[in-house]
Amino acid sequence: MTAPPRLTFAAWCLAAAVLAALPARAQDAAFAVTPETAAFADGAPAVVRLYETEYDVASPGRATTRVRLVTTAFGPAGREAAGALRLVHGGFRDLRRVEGTLRDADGRVVGTAGGRDGEDRALTSLYEDLRLRSVELYGDRYPFTVEWAYEIEHRGVLGWPTWRPQPEGRPVESAAFWLEVPSETLVRTWTRDLGEGVRVRSGGRDRYAWGLAGRPAAEAEPFGPPWWDQLPVLRLGTDRFEIGDAPGRLDSWDAFGAWYGGLSQDRQALPEAARAAVHQIIEGAATDREKARRLYRHLQQTTRYVSVQLGLGGWQPFDAAYVFERRYGDCKALTNYMQALLAEAGIASDPVLVEAGEHGSALAEDFPDNAFNHVVLRVALPDEAELPMRTAPIRAGAAWLECTSPYAAFDHLGAFTEGRPALRVTDTGGELVQTPVSAPDANRTLRTATVRLDERGGAEADVAWALRGEPRADALAVFDRTTSAEHAGILREVTGLPSLDVLDFDLSGAAERPDEVTISARLRIAHAARRAGGRLLVGLAPFAGAAPALPHVDARAQPVWLGSASAERDTVRFVLPEGYGVYRLPEPVQIVSPAGRYRLEAETTDDGALVVVRELVVETPRLPAEAYDEARAFFAAVARADAEQAVLRTER
Repeated sequence: MTAPPRLTFAAWCLAAAVLAALPARAQDAAFAVTPETAAFADGAPAVVRLYETEYDVASPGRATTRVRLVTTAFGPAGREAAGALRLVHGGFRDLRRVEGTLRDADGRVVGTAGGRDGEDRALTSLYEDLRLRSVELYGDRYPFTVEWAYEIEHRGVLGWPTWRPQPEGRPVESAAFWLEVPSETLVRTWTRDLGEGVRVRSGGRDRYAWGLAGRPAAEAEPFGPPWWDQLPVLRLGTDRFEIGDAPGRLDSWDAFGAWYGGLSQDRQALPEAARAAVHQIIEGAATDREKARRLYRHLQQTTRYVSVQLGLGGWQPFDAAYVFERRYGDCKALTNYMQALLAEAGIASDPVLVEAGEHGSALAEDFPDNAFNHVVLRVALPDEAELPMRTAPIRAGAAWLECTSPYAAFDHLGAFTEGRPALRVTDTGGELVQTPVSAPDANRTLRTATVRLDERGGAEADVAWALRGEPRADALAVFDRTTSAEHAGILREVTGLPSLDVLDFDLSGAAERPDEVTISARLRIAHAARRAGGRLLVGLAPFAGAAPALPHVDARAQPVWLGSASAERDTVRFVLPEGYGVYRLPEPVQIVSPAGRYRLEAETTDDGALVVVRELVVETPRLPAEAYDEARAFFAAVARADAEQAVLRTER
């Protein structure tokens, strides 16, 4: 590994103060597996023995990352953690060196990797210049230890790194991060469970150090923030950056928004044919909302998402004419194109930068940072009434569009980007906002079914699912990518009914992508009821999925995350076998908790049928830690109620 610049002995002593707790054994090149190491693992499949990172900044646009990572695997579950290395490079990141050393339990070197070993391939798309380098180095007996060392040169710096020294489920013997910058460089930090670190100065350079030692394995609490938001972290930043030929500032959210907005300048001009198409599409629309809805549907029908990561293309969108002509683009290009279509219709809109994914990032208002991987569009609709599907703080004045999805409904972002901090890019700069949060009715599932039981416990059922929001988008995506032969398997998974055959299936109502999509099916269910002597035991919620099972957690510390707000309503009519009647029905159930509410009622009708109505509404999917036990009890009670059965018996 390239040696860091030399500091004076006194300077090194000061820097070492933060790392004083690191065990000397961690610096031993042999890394033999001692009884103390095994005891420290405490059953974990792998242990991080040493994790050192240096980030050396030469200028606002030049930096070098050097990493040394040593991991011991104690069994098959830790094999990949120790022996598999995956590195993204290309674009503005040059991978200069990769070396691997394999040691047995006694610390003896038994294998190496480097040079041309492993695989180097393009990432996912023909239009990316990013590549993935994969190298593997495994022992044939446990425990074994692998040391990786690599170096990346950055020829364009948009943001300084975030350091997470502890992976989920793995103890860490020692870890350290060093930042070296030219003196007088502004260094901004944000840490959790790592302290402030120390700084030393020598020869016009400043060196900062942070350390962690003897950290036992930690698992993220279930139904909470992701593990990376529950374990130690160091975020770093400065005030200036240079990437490609587009320097910018990151000392405020406004400055970063102005930089991003400048990348799109003069990239929204539409060809005459595109302008004419806009006016044809919106002809006769009475409101801006209807105009925007039509143009959004046009975007979904005529373009497709393709990742484009060429040069500054990771941030700068292709111009609108390019997308119109080629009918594809990435999130930036499609959002820019949609913005151009709306502008031609006289409707203003702004791009909004966000970190998409299951959880997103926890941006800090006082720590401007490049923490975004996606962009959506906020459409100004000041003449519109309040929207019934929007929660109160975010109702008025806007619609939000996910421009990369052919399945998303108009003005519905979904769990991919909703309810998280984001950066709205305006004509003058940027401002932090929150993306909308769905109300329960925005993610609604209405199930209606008629189930004709026979005396053996089998049934034929006509079922309809009316879906809005997240369930709608998921269903469209799944059924669009599967064949009719696969539909039975999908419905078995959705309902939890293993003995199900699809006799007929109708998705024709989804062709025009209405806000509410209805799916209809005729099913044969071999075990819709269970025979018990001369009786039939019938489950009252045959088509409802399983309620979340929240495990017991001692001393809950993290907030509770239950996904998106949602609403389900089932109305199931059971037609009984000839000669059968209802012998016993469960009492009605009503449950209310901070998480939501539940209702289950069953009654017989004048014609002898059994009708069951079930409702489950998750109203507050984000709760404080102290509400975890109550939420756990609520969903356990829902599961018990869903398992209730009616008893039928013959009246002959």
